[in-house]
Amino acid sequence: MSPEVWENQDKLFSYGDWLAEQNEATDLGFIATVNDANSLSVKLLWEEDRLDAAGFYKEEAEARGLNVSVIPRKYSLQELESTAERLMDDAAALEDSGFQVDTVTGLQEDVDGVELNLIPNDASASARTLTTSVQKVANNLADNFPVDVKVSVAGEEEATIPAAGRHSYSSPFYAGGWMTSSGGGCSAGFAMKYAGVNRVTTARHCNKSYKTLNGKSYGSTVKTNHAGQARILSGKGAGRTWDGAWNDSKGFNKRVTGYRDVSLGDFVCTNGANSGVHCKVKVTAMKVAWDDKFGGGAANNIKAVQQSSKNIAAIQGDSGGPVIYPNGTGTVGAVGMIQAISGTALTGSACGSVRSLGSNKCSKTVLFTSTRTFAKSAGASLVTG
Repeated sequence: MSPEVWENQDKLFSYGDWLAEQNEATDLGFIATVNDANSLSVKLLWEEDRLDAAGFYKEEAEARGLNVSVIPRKYSLQELESTAERLMDDAAALEDSGFQVDTVTGLQEDVDGVELNLIPNDASASARTLTTSVQKVANNLADNFPVDVKVSVAGEEEATIPAAGRHSYSSPFYAGGWMTSSGGGCSAGFAMKYAGVNRVTTARHCNKSYKTLNGKSYGSTVKTNHAGQARILSGKGAGRTWDGAWNDSKGFNKRVTGYRDVSLGDFVCTNGANSGVHCKVKVTAMKVAWDDKFGGGAANNIKAVQQSSKNIAAIQGDSGGPVIYPNGTGTVGAVGMIQAISGTALTGSACGSVRSLGSNKCSKTVLFTSTRTFAKSAGASLVTG
């Protein structure tokens, strides 16, 4: 993207930071923002029966030079979140209808309600049978939930799957580093200060004994965290992240300066060790409930989709790797941690150049957890460089 677009996105982030400080906004009907850096515009998603309260927030955006519009929505943020949580709690009951819950998405621009994505237990079921079964599920949900629930079914190749399995280097470890074990590969996440020590992190489902390619151990598990679906390891971490291609021979890396919280429509870069950096990845949904099957049920993820036709967002082996925002000063902001690939799974040459291909699947769609959420819920803090 052009320098002007990056500058626009910085302005939108600044407005988002201001919004986050307005603790009463959600109580007054604010739901979310949808950013468009190309046009320097922001949409304020707002409860339709409380639109009068949006004026103050609209005026602030206009004072900052943003093109702003207020979009009425039927449901409050609380209603969306509680419905998504209930749907995940009812996952076992849905299995009796012939389906398993893949994901529950509580917030996106083009759906005024919650989206439930299912996987049929019988992959060989006919389209007619599936349609009938889905309609029964939809009717039951309409009778039991006050919020509209959009039901969709994923084929086996579209199921959300863990993205689990850069460099030969030593402690302290950088985010985006390659983690290898006999059970496959993962990626190192942003370093967190926990219990007074700067430690390396990764995704919670990366539960093997990992080393670098030159045999340096990342250490053992110190703590797992549900909200961030993350794992804090005993190995020391640094406030830096690898950057560029997975096979960059110059050791290109950048300093981490702080958190970056994203909104719908924002662009980020994924940075897994197996496939390297992929930018032009656009946030399309928030509050995506996905269960990594490592205890505690589903946790909220953010969904983003690669906008370039010639690129992917992530591949298995990128799990745990950082999601970054380039600050334009040779530094990056910490956005999130790669958890899974979703949407249509690709294989082989469609995944492009990667460290470890094999049977690993890749996709243009990625799920990641928030770095700030992980740190706050784990009683940790981001290590900056």
